[in-house]
Amino acid sequence: MPSIGGEFVEWAPPGTSPEGPEPGLPRDPYVFTSLAYVADLPDARARQILARLRPYLLGEVDVPPGAPQQEDAGAPQPAQDDEDPKIVLHLPLLTADEYATLRASSQYVAWHVTNTLAVRAAGKLDAVNHVAYVLNDSEPEDGLSSCAAINAFLESHGWTLNTYAGATIQADDDAATGYAFRQSSVVASPVMALFAGDAEPTAIPSIFHEFVEHPMTLPFRGFSNARALFASTSAMQQQRSSAAVSAPAGQAVAAAG
Repeated sequence: MPSIGGEFVEWAPPGTSPEGPEPGLPRDPYVFTSLAYVADLPDARARQILARLRPYLLGEVDVPPGAPQQEDAGAPQPAQDDEDPKIVLHLPLLTADEYATLRASSQYVAWHVTNTLAVRAAGKLDAVNHVAYVLNDSEPEDGLSSCAAINAFLESHGWTLNTYAGATIQADDDAATGYAFRQSSVVASPVMALFAGDAEPTAIPSIFHEFVEHPMTLPFRGFSNARALFASTSAMQQQRSSAAVSAPAGQAVAAAG
């Protein structure tokens, strides 16, 4: 899989309790931002493409509006047939060849670029990025309050799970303190994208669902497993799912989660 690269930055305001951070879910606003540095991409053409798109990605210049998106098509579904798309994203500023160049350098950057351009072209958020669910909030009688349980449920209903380093659950465990944090996700659903100059749309990765299992008796230590979750958008993962059914240094392309 092409390198994701970049870094992950987390921010939370300092706690007001004199005893320090409270155990369980963060109660204050918590911001997670992922960065991929343009200057670090190995392909000069990829850097040039991003330099051209930068004003559009940052919202400094309006993206030309695309055709209206179909309604009620935002939720990913298992075993989708690409010949019967739920939604088409219009990307008049990016050719299919340019997309392939970006994806060869970083699948994460390509995913962010197509999502951002589609959002700005449509003027609304629809079928893009990802959604995270806190499993601790699940009703006990549902039996879906852990990553292991939700993964088993989803697989039994035809969903393909994201696999990273051979595992479908990414764990941050500390045996000394009993801290245990779990994350898992499904493979990004395909969405049809009409690139500049193309007569027919092409399937690309779209939204994916993430599941989080927080420690409830110890303070949250951050999204240490985040890098693994972005593998949900990789080309190899997409193939598994289908089988089952030039900017200066320091400038960055960023996506908030």
